[in-house]
Amino acid sequence: MSTQQPQHAAAAAAAMVDNNNNNNNNEVMVDITHLVEQCAAASLHHSNPILCNEASFSLHDSMAALELMDRKMDCCELPVSVVNPQKYKKKDDEIVNIVDIDNEFIVPPRPIPTGLNTTAATGLPPLPWTELTVRDAADIGLEILTRLESLLSGASVAESTYTCLYAHNAVLRDMKARVVGGGGGSSSSSGSSSSRTTTTTTKEETNSNVTERLGGIDLASRNNNDDLPQFLVYAQTLALVEISDVVRSIVLHADIYEEEDFSVNTFGLQFFPDADGPETMKTLEQALDRLDEYQSGAAGAGAAADEADDDTVSILTLIITFQLKLLQTCTSLAKLSAAPARQVTMAAQAIVRSGVADLERLQALLLNIEQVSSSSNDDDNNNKNPLLTKCFDPYVYRPLVGSSPVRKVAFHAPHESVPILIQIFLEIDWAVCDLLLFGTTMVRIRRLLHRISVSSVNILSRSLIVLNLYFDDKLLGQHTLGILIGNEMIRMMGLPHVLLESKYGKAFLNRLAKPMYDTLKLLVLNRNRQRTYMEAIMFHDWSALQQEAHVVDMNHRQEELLRDAAAAAVPPYFTQYALYTMVWLMDHHVALGIELRLYCGQHDLAVAYWYRDFLLSSLLNTLSSIRGAKKLSQQLDQRHQQQQNGSNKSADEDLQDDMEVMIIGFKRSLCRGIVRFIATLNQAKMVQAEVFEFTSHEQRFQKRFEPFGAIVQPPPLTYDDFQTGSDFSNVSQTDLLSSTSDCFKKCKTMLDKISNVGGAADSMFSPLRDDCIRGLTKVCVGNSVFLMKLTQQVRGDGTAKGKVVFDFDANAQFCTIKIDN
Repeated sequence: MSTQQPQHAAAAAAAMVDNNNNNNNNEVMVDITHLVEQCAAASLHHSNPILCNEASFSLHDSMAALELMDRKMDCCELPVSVVNPQKYKKKDDEIVNIVDIDNEFIVPPRPIPTGLNTTAATGLPPLPWTELTVRDAADIGLEILTRLESLLSGASVAESTYTCLYAHNAVLRDMKARVVGGGGGSSSSSGSSSSRTTTTTTKEETNSNVTERLGGIDLASRNNNDDLPQFLVYAQTLALVEISDVVRSIVLHADIYEEEDFSVNTFGLQFFPDADGPETMKTLEQALDRLDEYQSGAAGAGAAADEADDDTVSILTLIITFQLKLLQTCTSLAKLSAAPARQVTMAAQAIVRSGVADLERLQALLLNIEQVSSSSNDDDNNNKNPLLTKCFDPYVYRPLVGSSPVRKVAFHAPHESVPILIQIFLEIDWAVCDLLLFGTTMVRIRRLLHRISVSSVNILSRSLIVLNLYFDDKLLGQHTLGILIGNEMIRMMGLPHVLLESKYGKAFLNRLAKPMYDTLKLLVLNRNRQRTYMEAIMFHDWSALQQEAHVVDMNHRQEELLRDAAAAAVPPYFTQYALYTMVWLMDHHVALGIELRLYCGQHDLAVAYWYRDFLLSSLLNTLSSIRGAKKLSQQLDQRHQQQQNGSNKSADEDLQDDMEVMIIGFKRSLCRGIVRFIATLNQAKMVQAEVFEFTSHEQRFQKRFEPFGAIVQPPPLTYDDFQTGSDFSNVSQTDLLSSTSDCFKKCKTMLDKISNVGGAADSMFSPLRDDCIRGLTKVCVGNSVFLMKLTQQVRGDGTAKGKVVFDFDANAQFCTIKIDN
């Protein structure tokens, strides 16, 4: 058994490049069999025959041990071209073919730094520090933004935050001792009035000892801004670590993240213990104050003129300001309390909007610099700033993740990361703050959450929503959920107060609270996971609620009959409400399946749109019954005017409700048109149903809609129902083409009407936004055009030729059926 003596990646890379022109292999293999035998003899015995620590030996470790003695796997070694690509080039940019690509040298990844000066321990040069300039601090700050963007986009802290070598605890502790003084490792005092204090020494510690410990910096004699670049780097790095800790904590506590949303694994890395929110904010504010002093020339007169021009100082100011505002926003919105919730939210929204403006100014600066740089620099664009290669290492975390293959985390350029950060900050504005400030009714909250769901909002904003969706026993910390549900039922169907205030009415509203909360939370989940959540929880809960609602309505009707024989016509209020919610959930389930491309091919799509046609028809019928119940309630209850005054229903809500009914009718007609379009393609023999060897269309149908099996109302459909409902064999081709064309024309007319109604309603709570209307218009027009093309291509025998494509570019849930010759 043998292995290579450990060498550091950079040192090994340099040695390999210098000595390998003649393909000489400098590996020194040392036999360590006796060491393993000694270890086994000392550790193994009959009572404990395992060489490793059972308490800490995980499945991950056992998988990592499968590739023992493979240096790429066992030692996490990397190709030298990845670790140090600059070593492959000569001064004249001629590529040096050191070794064949299949036999490329591999070297260990860089170890985690143990401080700013790591030369003695690792053979590496120290991290840049005393030689840093203000411009270097700006370059490092921009690269820190790319790490923050990578974290918010889903990478783990090991793959994002801690690829910045300054972010590791030992380095941060060293930096703090040098620029703040006295930070040697203990937690900073929460009662400290300033984060910049002078270093205190014991009797045994002389001034020379202090100077030596701080890397040659004499705190007593230095100018206020002599260490400005170093302080800026420290402040930005501290903010990166603290923001990473806060964001991870928010996502972890909300607990709605999926693997594709966010990775909470820290791989054993610990966040800097001296960092906390107030201390970090104070440090950032001090950095801004010192930048202002430097820019005004009060303390920076001795600096070289080309070290920090106006753009450099502006970039640093905007970066630090953004970090401060992001930290303030996340900290405040993550810990709302009921009493000042609106005030805190309004303050956070103002901070977010000013932060967006700062990022937009930063983006303008970066684009201007990028244009000047690209027009004046003809060198290879792939050459990275040598300073950044010393401060950032994308592979430093490799030994922490075991022997898994190298995962390549793509870091954007700063001018590409800033727009992503702008988008994330904007989402906090309209998705989180607007919901907390304007979500005053159940229908408003539901529509805002639906917009959030279809917009693929970042996991940070969605986690903040979940944390604030229900706290202090109130929805959004402001509304009693039972009262909010009752008000919605009064608004929708004129629910009588006598039923609302009855013993069983109150009990049922309380019973509705948790399922209604789950219905709202459903819209905050990842779109890929909403179907699973409905199948596991929602369908079962609402199926039971339907039965309970029926019992409540029956009891209410019997009581009314004792008082008035005419009360036999009392509508089943709770039953209709539960049925409406159940049908909406079923339609949402099928619609998500289409959006996620779970229905493949023309036959599966025909099944999905046919089922949606049925569900949307059921939804329209239920809404019609609900509206009828409201009219009947108005007739039976002479106190209706008093009740209506308490429902706070405005004319704008009337418009939105009418618009919602029109949208459901439009979607039903569009589903019907697509089913008929697919039937015309079958008649023209342009598509054919797939033939399966190990399954059948009926079995696939049963499996796809198996979650509906536990639902009593509406009754689940069968494959025989589909075959009967989609059988157009007795319809002539001409009539089928004509009726399909009429469907799409009707859809276009309905969409125009919806657009007109939507223009008069509040856009914030609109059931269908303008961009979605434009996409659906393209679907209707596109299908009409290609249907006309099919009509022209049909021959005398009723067949046509061409390639059929189902295009979802215009809308994720409704396809444009294209025909290519």
